[in-house]
Amino acid sequence: MRNIFSLSLLALLLFGCAGALMKSDSDDMDLVEIFSDEESKTLEKFKTTEVEEPAPTPTPFSSSIEEKEIEKVAKKKEKVVKAKSVVKAAPKVKTNPQEKEDYPKAFLKFDKESKKYWDSYKPIFFVGEEFKYEITWSIFKAGIATITTQPMALIGEKEVLHVNALLESAEYFEGIYKLKDTLDVYVDADHGKFSSLKYEMKQRESGQVVDDLQLFDHDELKTYFFYNRLKKGKTKKIKKVDSLPRYFTDSFSALYFIRGIPMKIGTSFDFPIITRGKAWLLKATVDEIEDITIMGKAYQAYKITAQTQFPGVLKKSGDINFWISTDETRTVLKFSAKVKIGTVKGELISHKAGKDTGK
Repeated sequence: MRNIFSLSLLALLLFGCAGALMKSDSDDMDLVEIFSDEESKTLEKFKTTEVEEPAPTPTPFSSSIEEKEIEKVAKKKEKVVKAKSVVKAAPKVKTNPQEKEDYPKAFLKFDKESKKYWDSYKPIFFVGEEFKYEITWSIFKAGIATITTQPMALIGEKEVLHVNALLESAEYFEGIYKLKDTLDVYVDADHGKFSSLKYEMKQRESGQVVDDLQLFDHDELKTYFFYNRLKKGKTKKIKKVDSLPRYFTDSFSALYFIRGIPMKIGTSFDFPIITRGKAWLLKATVDEIEDITIMGKAYQAYKITAQTQFPGVLKKSGDINFWISTDETRTVLKFSAKVKIGTVKGELISHKAGKDTGK
């Protein structure tokens, strides 16, 4: 939430002049392709493709005569092949990244304490589900955020959860600053597992163009961060490789992880979030169950207070509140985040139901 909502909204409200959105060749591309010259072998592992529909089952031959003729031809072509002795290569011994000398000791503590949350996690997501939130700052309507659970995608041969978020400036504010930011995250979210794999953010604004790619290699416990920004004719590039804890989320998919954690009043949890190669700790507590009204409908909602231990725009204490429905959908109904100047708020204004994938 911090990246796409708070930082983008501050830019929207406080900086720059109006103008047309800046565009880039990477607008419709997988960012893996844009940065492909930098870590080609690593990037290749994270190319994203669509899940293909299964091919139709071939219709069997209906004629017994045809089947007999095919059987005769097959027998004629059979050859006796002498068995060859096969020397099997010794299996490669994988090194546990956590046992390497350069693995951060603090991460070992994170791993030990976070495991229980991953063990208790149960996936809650529905393909096709769409949420729209009205974003406000002070008394002003600043923009609309749309979050959609896309059809399952492929990274390598693995089917993964794909969530897309779109943040657009409100018409009222486009005279100050115009933006259309998109974020795509990919997560392995099978039963008993929640592994962030890829975070891809494209900021298209009247003042800058930013491509932000973060990859998470769970075999090597390494994160790869690639960043390009074009602003006022100047380009800024960053490339960073750093260690990962075993259990973590990216800064956006944390919302989907929290939806799947068992909750009751007084429940508290903390786990690492990785953003741009850095680890920061999210600490959250379920304060109470509140009766709230959203879109004219009454809900019971868990009020959650989240704190972050990482320097940035948000304060270090009591900086984010979420209200999540207590029913089986665990819908994020609204949120509130304190920033340096005022408070950014979001409230659900539209919801489209999706379908359960059975994950």
